[in-house]
Amino acid sequence: PAGNDVLYGGDGADRLSGGTGDDMLVGGDGNDSLWGNADDDLLVGGLGVDLLVGGAGADRYVFAVGDSAESDDGPESIIDTAGEGNALVFNGDIGPGDLRLSSDYYADVLYLSYAYRNTLVIDGGLTGVIDSFTFGGGETLTYQELLTERLDNAYFLSGSDGDDLVFGTHDNDVLTAGGGNNRLYAGDGNDELHGGGGRDALVGGAGEDLYLLTPGNGSDYALDARYTIVDDSDRSTTVRFEGEVDPRDFAFSATSSGSSLNRVWEV
Repeated sequence: PAGNDVLYGGDGADRLSGGTGDDMLVGGDGNDSLWGNADDDLLVGGLGVDLLVGGAGADRYVFAVGDSAESDDGPESIIDTAGEGNALVFNGDIGPGDLRLSSDYYADVLYLSYAYRNTLVIDGGLTGVIDSFTFGGGETLTYQELLTERLDNAYFLSGSDGDDLVFGTHDNDVLTAGGGNNRLYAGDGNDELHGGGGRDALVGGAGEDLYLLTPGNGSDYALDARYTIVDDSDRSTTVRFEGEVDPRDFAFSATSSGSSLNRVWEV
C-alpha cells in the first residue's frame, strides 16, 4: 500500500510488503519475507530464517543474536536491489570483533557469521550494497572499515567448494581455501593459510605467515595447480607442502622489491 506503513507479522511464516513510503516491517517469529519496495524502509526480521528485500531507497536492516540460531532452514538473507545509504544494525551485545567474514566472490555474496549458528547472507555484499554497519555498542563502520577494523578474535575460516573470497582479521588466523579457485586475505598477525586443489591466491599480509599447499588430492597430484602468494611482511615467511611431494616437480618464480629471497623447502 502507499504511504508510511507499519506492519507486524505473527508467529508463522509471513510475507510483508510495504509498497511506496517509508515503511517499518517487523517479521516476528517464523521464517518471514519482508519487502520494503520504494523509499526508506526499516526491516526487522526477528526470530527465524528471514528474507529481507529493501528495494529502492536508503533502508535499514536490524538483526540480533539468536534471530536465526534456532533454525536449521538456513541463514538469514538480505537482498537490496537498488538504493544508496543502506545500513545494517546489530542489536544486543554484538561488536566488530564478533563477526567472521567470508564470501562467494563470483556470486557477489558476503557472509557474516556471529555468535552461535547466526549467519547473514548479503546479496551484493562485495560491491557495497550495505554502506554502514552499526553495532550494539553504538560503533558504526563503513564496509571498507569493517574489513580493516582490528577484530579481537583469531579465526578459523574456511571457503566452500566454489570460488571463494575469505578474509581474516588483524590477529592470528587460520584460513582454508577449500575447493575451487579461491583468494585468501589474512591481514595482520601470524597467520596460517591453507591452499586447496584449485588455483588459489594467498595473501598473508604483515606478520610471520605459514603457507600450506596441497597440489592435489590422494595419489593423483595436480601438477598444474598454481598458487599465487603475496606477502608484504619483512619477517620470515614459510611455504610448506603437504603430502608426498617431490620438489623437482615444481618451479618457483618470484619478484621482490628490496628483499632477499631464500628458497627453503619444507615437505
